This record gives sequence, C-alpha cells and structure tokens, in this order.
Amino acid sequence: MNLIAAGFVDTPLSASILGDQLDARREQLRATLPIQRVVGPADIAALAVHLMTNTAVTGATFRPSTSTEASSSFDMERRTHVHDPPP
Repeated sequence: MNLIAAGFVDTPLSASILGDQLDARREQLRATLPIQRVVGPADIAALAVHLMTNTAVTGATFRPSTSTEASSSFDMERRTHVHDPPP
C-alpha cells in the first residue's frame, strides 16, 4: 500500500475555502515549491495511475512537490520517484 499525502492542490474546493486569499496562496507556493508551480488534480491523478501500474513500488508515502522537507517524494515534472536524503 502507498500513500499520496498531497498538501495544497488547486481545486474548486481550495478556491472556495481560501476565497480572496487564493491568489496570494498560489504565489506563495510558486515561490517556495521546488517545481515552482501549483499542484493540480491532474498531477495527483498521474501519480495515482503510476502507483497503480507500477507494482514494484510499495509501502511509500508520496508528497507531490507540496513541501520542501526531505522525504520520499514524486517529482511531478519528471514523473519519477525521488528519494531525498534524510535531514
């Protein structure tokens, strides 16, 4: 079993929760995330499909470029699994 631990994903629900603060949050994420863009539903879907079709990957937690913390993550631009060194 794998876990997709997405942080902020740019969805209509996120927009309704943040209201007038949505654009500021998007800019903050673009400035701080390694991929310099906001993760969207298609990114999460691509990761889910990858995990369903790649049976060699199991027991991992994936944080799709929603944090700068060292972790096991999925590089959304390259669609590859990345193991960052522990802090």
